[in-house]
Amino acid sequence: YKKKSVELEDHANDRTSDTSASVDNRVTRKSKPEAKKETSSENERKKIEEEKYQKLYLKIDDFLSIQKKDKCLVMNLDSSLKKAENEIQFLKDQLQKKEENNAKQQEEDNLKKLTNIVKKQNEKIDDQNKEMMKLKNMIEINKLREKTNVSMTKNNGKNKSEINFQEDKVIEINSA
Repeated sequence: YKKKSVELEDHANDRTSDTSASVDNRVTRKSKPEAKKETSSENERKKIEEEKYQKLYLKIDDFLSIQKKDKCLVMNLDSSLKKAENEIQFLKDQLQKKEENNAKQQEEDNLKKLTNIVKKQNEKIDDQNKEMMKLKNMIEINKLREKTNVSMTKNNGKNKSEINFQEDKVIEINSA
């Protein structure tokens, strides 16, 4: 502000020196009272101009201070925006990791379920195989009984030792 007022005074002095030469010329032509009126009106004009310049400089200073505040505000908003962007990126990364972990966990759970299903199916197959073996053995036993009955009727005259031997065979097959 001081620098501007010094410039204002220099500017006013330059104008005064220019006008003083012309006033001197007028004063020589005009009388003293008229010269005083002109110099006082000249001084009033200078004061008015000086006040205008001071007001202008004050407005400029106000404008510059507002600009500085606006710049600080913009910089603060920019830094806040960068922080928010970083936080958003961090949250995105966390969400992605969580989703990946959930997907892995779900895959492991599905794999465990499938393993249990396969295990149960294998157990059922084993049980069915055992039942099939029992049925085969029963069929074999029934066939042997039929053969025994048929042979007994045919060989009613055969000795009883052979019949006992065949019954022993049937008993062995049943035990197995």
